[in-house]
Amino acid sequence: MDIDYEAIGKRIQFWRKRRSLTQEQLVLFIEREPAYLSRIEHGNQKPRLDALLRVCQALNIDINNLLTDSPKMQFADHLREMEFLMDGCSGYELSVILQSATA
Repeated sequence: MDIDYEAIGKRIQFWRKRRSLTQEQLVLFIEREPAYLSRIEHGNQKPRLDALLRVCQALNIDINNLLTDSPKMQFADHLREMEFLMDGCSGYELSVILQSATA
């Protein structure tokens, strides 16, 4: 089984942007140089496992989010994203979201 490092890099970039982080901000969490993260995101660098784990921790995602693109993982991604977006919503806002989801 071949590992698609370019796809991993794109997924890191996707999640980094979803969390509104710049490369410079993310590298502070993973303790690497900005050029290292840039090379990973563009598929020009094979990331080390410890770096991937730190990225996942910083982005609050499971490592499977970076390694697979299965429908089951996409569903889990959506749930995690909903949780992230609803964090800090008022009770009223949550009830509006629930009503919209069940309509």
